[in-house]
Amino acid sequence: MRLNPYHPERFWNHLGRAHFVGRRYGEAVAAFSRITAPDHLHHAFLAACQAELGNEAAARSHAAEVLKREPVFCIENYLKTQHYKRPEDREHHRAALVKAGLPLAPVAEIVAQATVEQPAAVKSEAS
Repeated sequence: MRLNPYHPERFWNHLGRAHFVGRRYGEAVAAFSRITAPDHLHHAFLAACQAELGNEAAARSHAAEVLKREPVFCIENYLKTQHYKRPEDREHHRAALVKAGLPLAPVAEIVAQATVEQPAAVKSEAS
């Protein structure tokens, strides 16, 4: 990027991802912030970075932006699209997304599970 200051904008995405895997979250945020029209995937990385930096409000804000742009977003499906060589890098990303407040499973599954569990709880209270 130093050799070509007119590089494609997507290079900021690649740099941000590299910094995230290297646990250089501030530098990752700076790289992702250079993207002029970030999509929900960029916001997911920003949410993860901010969560790791301890900036809970910023992490939640980016997580909300992810869900606003992609209401069916869930960590499980998202991580299937990420190509990590090392399992610990995938787990690191997963943990940061959870810390940011993004849903692990599809929202429909969470709702279905809650409705299945709820009648059992109501039944035990009635006894």
